[in-house]
Amino acid sequence: MLLPALIMAGGKGTRLNSSLEKPLLRVKGRPMISYVIEALRHAECVEKVVVVASKHTPNTYKVVRRLGTEALLAPGRGYVEDLHYAVKALRLKGAVLVTACDLPLVRSALIDQIIRYYYTYCRKPALTVAVPYEVHKALGLRPSYLFEIGGLKAAPSGVNILDTSMIGREYIDEDVMVLSSLELAVNVNTLEDLQLAEKLIDDGGLRP
Repeated sequence: MLLPALIMAGGKGTRLNSSLEKPLLRVKGRPMISYVIEALRHAECVEKVVVVASKHTPNTYKVVRRLGTEALLAPGRGYVEDLHYAVKALRLKGAVLVTACDLPLVRSALIDQIIRYYYTYCRKPALTVAVPYEVHKALGLRPSYLFEIGGLKAAPSGVNILDTSMIGREYIDEDVMVLSSLELAVNVNTLEDLQLAEKLIDDGGLRP
């Protein structure tokens, strides 16, 4: 029940208006991506962690390697293209956990919960983890994309599991796991999101 994990860290992060690459944005004095790496490293169901950087995030590639984590430089043509490139370059087979680099509140226990759910209940080649809109609303967040499942409005969390043999196909059938989780609701895309993440860490002790 062990999965390899890819952290997608090759985007431009244009909404942050910062001189730092998005994965290296400081959250409580640490690079944001270091929280995600730590959570995955301590997850019982994750066998290896690879950061997928790109030409847009060359410093991220260097920093991650200095932290002792495997990293890959993808072409930077887009999320799906870089994911496809990484799977082929790493010769991954079977299922893989894919997560965004901008989830500094995520913890290893939640990652394990998602992977165990996938193996126990998911009968489709992909699993998308979503957070109810009400959780975002309570935090003052406005997700850029919402969809409806079972009459509930939800937003993708940035955490997915998929069968690598399906990557590149135009359509992949998927299950949706809905979690009312603060950890997954806070994607740091703006400086306001960053401030919220730091406040939640201070107020509630939320850490990987």
